[in-house]
Amino acid sequence: MYFFAFVALCAFTLPAAGYLYQRIGAHRDRRLYTSSGRWIDIGDGYDLYLLEQGSGSPTVVFESGIGATNLNWSHIQQSVSKFTHTVSYDRAGLGWSSRAKSVRTPGNIARNCKLCCEPLGSSHHTFL
Repeated sequence: MYFFAFVALCAFTLPAAGYLYQRIGAHRDRRLYTSSGRWIDIGDGYDLYLLEQGSGSPTVVFESGIGATNLNWSHIQQSVSKFTHTVSYDRAGLGWSSRAKSVRTPGNIARNCKLCCEPLGSSHHTFL
């Protein structure tokens, strides 16, 4: 009887502890890593996280591929931002951006990238 009570307690406690650990870690990471960026409302009820560094023209936009986030470009962005304006962002559903509400097709990703760049105020962008 005690064995089954112990198993039931573990079956509840371990997932609850894992969930709490994940929530606390996500809150901590959001506070640490997003303070230098901003969120851009691109419509459709979601925001993209954008990190800008440097100044000048053209604006170099770092596009993260597959499941990567803006953090993958951090060292390169810091170097390039010494001589021009740089932007890295998290695609919808990745990193600090809101979840994607549409299918992730190349057309939708390009549309979101364009909407993300509109508020930057520069008409010349170089994408990497």
